[in-house]
Amino acid sequence: MTSTAARTALVGGSVADGSGAEARSADVLLSGGRVEAVVPLGERPAGGYDAALVDCAGRIVAPGFVDVHCHSDITLLAYPGNASRVTQGVTTEVVGNCGMSPAPGNADPEGLAGIIATIDVTPDVPWAWSDVAGWLRALDEAETATNVAAQVGHGSARFAVAGTAARPLDDAELDALEAELEAAFEAGVVGASVGLMYAPGSRRPRPSSTGSPSWSRATTVSCRRICASTCRAWSPRRSTRSRGRRVARVRACRSRT
Repeated sequence: MTSTAARTALVGGSVADGSGAEARSADVLLSGGRVEAVVPLGERPAGGYDAALVDCAGRIVAPGFVDVHCHSDITLLAYPGNASRVTQGVTTEVVGNCGMSPAPGNADPEGLAGIIATIDVTPDVPWAWSDVAGWLRALDEAETATNVAAQVGHGSARFAVAGTAARPLDDAELDALEAELEAAFEAGVVGASVGLMYAPGSRRPRPSSTGSPSWSRATTVSCRRICASTCRAWSPRRSTRSRGRRVARVRACRSRT
């Protein structure tokens, strides 16, 4: 049996489980950092729980919130306890938004720091990485209090291949941009973000019938990789009909980009 020290029971609260169902009175049993059971009050064991008890009467018990638009790309390294998020119930953050991430583009760290200066509010934190994989390792090693899902910024990737050039990227640069994005996905990012009101994304030419703008290429790579991840998640036990729906989604993504 799991020891009491490793188990916690949140008792007497109003459980809102995130499914859209009405909140209900129930106990939540935690074990090993995971939800072991949600027990309706009428099914509470007569002998109680072999767990540390937390009285939640008069309180809402809910899953942690996901903040999908954060700029904690570097501040998490300075403040891994992340009290400003945890105290608001946030347990997962999505970083790398608005086309800005602290990698790639690290061959010119000062230039990249200038590009993402609006999100880098902890300039004393040393950048001990040279690519996206290194940045993700730094976040892992920081043992942050919140979960982190990182995106690669289009602006940072564009800076990596063309600096702050205010012109269309040529074919070689577009290929290099795509390679940077592919490398970021291989390293573990969950998506690519754009911020076309911020440099260098704001300096790109507007889309035209004769050009292939870098932000469009970023969208193409992101969509393809996310759809491919969905494909790889198929179970061989799924029906042909189910697989067909997923294939249709991938084809739709490709046709739009």
